[in-house]
Amino acid sequence: MPWSDWQFWMVTLLAAAGAAVVLRPLLPSRRDAPKCPGCPSDQPGPRSATLTIEGTSPQGRKAP
Repeated sequence: MPWSDWQFWMVTLLAAAGAAVVLRPLLPSRRDAPKCPGCPSDQPGPRSATLTIEGTSPQGRKAP
């Protein structure tokens, strides 16, 4: 391997950039995916459950 040759590193960098350009459209985008399926768009994401096994919320209040 020509580790000290500058042309080796230039071609390696160009090959990595080319692979990124080719593979980027094939990978899923985070911003295109909904935060949670079935949620309205104004909600930030899924909510955690308020009930525990005992039937109370984590703050100790009785659940409705």
